[in-house]
Parts: sequence; structure tokens; C-alpha cells
Amino acid sequence: MDKRITIGLARDGVINKRLDGYCYTVKDFKPIPGSLESIVNLKQFNFAVVLMNAEPGIEHGMYDSYAVNDVEAHISKILYQKGNVDLDAYYHCPFADPNDNGRMPQTGMFRQIEREVFISFHKGFYVGDKLEDLQGAYNFDVTPILVRTGFGKLTEERLKRPENVELAAKTKVFNDLAAFQAWVCLKKMPPVSLTPALHPNVK
Repeated sequence: MDKRITIGLARDGVINKRLDGYCYTVKDFKPIPGSLESIVNLKQFNFAVVLMNAEPGIEHGMYDSYAVNDVEAHISKILYQKGNVDLDAYYHCPFADPNDNGRMPQTGMFRQIEREVFISFHKGFYVGDKLEDLQGAYNFDVTPILVRTGFGKLTEERLKRPENVELAAKTKVFNDLAAFQAWVCLKKMPPVSLTPALHPNVK
């Protein structure tokens, strides 16, 4: 089993700007400023990073998995151009039923990734902009991360409701993926010694 800390990312609202409809073509993919650079930094800090997205438009017949794969290949190409890195895996759930085991807040996609990619979400994070994203992370004992991009600000208000008090206590909130990346990379850095160095002339 890979010992790296794993970070799962929703795509829409976290990496790319949300649309009125579905993002299923390369021209629809409009990255949130700093999001792709943040993925490069996470990979350079040796995190395992996976894309975990819902694609209900597939079952609705609006597009197919090949279209989603094209968008994912586009993301992969940009990441290589920016930092010669790629995500560890790209996963999407093609089903529209919100109760499907591959959709958040169910935990099936987490289990599938652990089984197939040989990584662990133990001590990991999942970054999303919807309440269902946070609930799915919570249900799998992964630290939920909310970003204020996409639906994030609305979700932050929903977190304040009494029925979400336990989820809110577990969730960390950041303005965007770049802010989360800066925080989690800083946490991973080795502690800096506070012992002052002697001046060369001091004996």
C-alpha cells in the first residue's frame, strides 16, 4: 500500500469554474485561477492526488464517458506542461441516482480507489464545494475540506444549520484550492529549528 497522504478533489467548483450545465468538453473547462498550479505543488510535495467527480449527465444521455475522458486528458496535458506531473488517478461516477454508491455522500468511490490504486485515505483529505462532498468525506473518516469557490459560499451557510453541527466541526474551510494547498504543504514541511545560529565571530 502506498504510504503517501491522499487528497481527493472534486472537479467542478474546485478545479474549474462551475457552469449552468455540465462541463463535458475541453472548451467548457475553465480552470479557477491557481487551481492547476496547486495540484502541481501538491504532487511536488509527494501527496497522492486523485480526481473524484460525479457525471450524472452520462446516464441522462447528454454525453458519454469518452467526453469526460477528453476533459481529463486535457487536465493531464496542462499539468505536464506546468510541472511535469499528473494526478494519480481520474475517477467519475456516471450514474444520476444520488443514492448510487459511487456518488457522494456514499463512500463507494473512496473504497474503489483504495482497492484499485493501492492508496489509502487514512489521514487524507477530500476537497469539495457541496455539502454532499463534505458528508462523503466525513462518512469515510476523511477530513472534509470546503472551498468557497463554486457552490462553496452557499455550502458554508448550510454548514451553520443545527443538523450539520458535527460535520461543521470536522470541516476545514479555505477560500480556494490554492489556499488549502498552501496550508497542507506547510503542515508537511519538517519543523524548523528555532535555535539561533552562532555568529561566525562568536567563540
